Amino acid sequence: MAEELHVLFGGGQVGQPLARILLERNKRVRIVKRSAGGLPEGVELVRGDATDLNFCVEASRGASTVYHCMNPPYYARVWAQLLPRYMENLIAAAGRSGARLVVLDNVYMLGRPQGKPLDEDTPPRPCSRKGEIRARVAERMWEAQGAAMFGRRAGARRTSTDREGR
Repeated sequence: MAEELHVLFGGGQVGQPLARILLERNKRVRIVKRSAGGLPEGVELVRGDATDLNFCVEASRGASTVYHCMNPPYYARVWAQLLPRYMENLIAAAGRSGARLVVLDNVYMLGRPQGKPLDEDTPPRPCSRKGEIRARVAERMWEAQGAAMFGRRAGARRTSTDREGR
């Protein structure tokens, strides 16, 4: 197995299949989550709380790529508390590891498309509290990216897909 370490924060509906894909590509995979169990064979588990900065930094040590695959419970007040902390902690953790940060997101911040297609150039136009939260968190990520706070590709385009390898 390759020594390149991919650290996935979140082992749910996105983290699990992503881990399998990375394992199939002969990558070393660590999943970081609160609970045990339910992991693909060959994945290293680190249990802990992603709201703890020191834990995130330690769990990301040695990573080439850190993936933010966490989604908190579906309540705006919980999103307002957790999403900014998750982002800040993973920006810091990826930065200290010199890792690329890959972020799972959703389209809440884009608002209502009014019949227009959504793509990586669609500007944020949140129309809900959850959308506003997501937009603020995404803006923080883009600021960090522009300031070269994480990753060897800091300053890369903000897109919904990574087209570099295509």
